[in-house]
Amino acid sequence: MIARGDLASVGQYDYIICHSSAKQPILTADMVDRIKPGAVIASFASEDHQELADEFFDAAHATIIVDWDQTLEEAPELATALTQGRVNAGQIIRLKDLFSGQAKMPSGMRYTIYRSHGTPMQNLAALKLLRSKG
Repeated sequence: MIARGDLASVGQYDYIICHSSAKQPILTADMVDRIKPGAVIASFASEDHQELADEFFDAAHATIIVDWDQTLEEAPELATALTQGRVNAGQIIRLKDLFSGQAKMPSGMRYTIYRSHGTPMQNLAALKLLRSKG
């Protein structure tokens, strides 16, 4: 677990789980290059919160998974990435497609982001799936 004051060590972790009510990103743009290759980052913020800087959502570096299509519209950092063209909706994997086998985790991406608005049970199931796919 990373305490707020210990974010300098963010590059040491395989799994980074953010579940806060942060109004400003906890993982800032300058941390993108420090993320450990292969890491999974999970963000469980509502539409009026943002735990990850917009720069994390870039299809050149990240596999991006969402729990459902509404998250594409409601997650402010993801909406910004779509608007700015750092990712397009077709590059974002829907969780249901991973569960059903219709989507596969691409290889060669630096890290994976799971962005959710789901219930706690959905979040646990998704993390279990992501861990097994990694």
